[in-house]
Amino acid sequence: MQSKMIDFCICLAGDDIVAASQSRLMTASDSNSINHTSYQPIRDRPIAISIETKTLEGSSQEAKAQLSIWASAHLKRLRSLAGKSSTKTTHAVGITLPVLSTSGGDWTLLFVKDGINGVEGIETISVGNTKSLVGSYKLMSVLRQLGIWVQATFRPWALENLLASTQIK
Repeated sequence: MQSKMIDFCICLAGDDIVAASQSRLMTASDSNSINHTSYQPIRDRPIAISIETKTLEGSSQEAKAQLSIWASAHLKRLRSLAGKSSTKTTHAVGITLPVLSTSGGDWTLLFVKDGINGVEGIETISVGNTKSLVGSYKLMSVLRQLGIWVQATFRPWALENLLASTQIK
């Protein structure tokens, strides 16, 4: 499978995040991006959630494979930054990340974590669809909860573990 970027990301944003990212990048000589991708619009906005989309003709297995490759690279970059900005000796990144996949209007949520033997997929859950009103409401509810997770869990974790070269609270 050729390497491709995923379609969408939910990223941290805000002046404090951008400033902390830019400050952190000054101490990280290995990349000009806080993420594992050098895509300019998100290079100083840490990726919290990745989203892969496929049409009806697209394969959900292909989407999962692409998300797996992307998540593996993402976790490797997080591990690299966390290792440089903290005194923790564990090799695994201490956070489980949600990733979303949509195929033909059906949305699936997968949780991935950095395990001892690489990326581990924890659970796959159907989270709604855009084919019906009820499915759309279910999906919107999940997306709202993921937005809360980004602010309440991922943001503090990123500030402490990835962007720790600056003391932002």
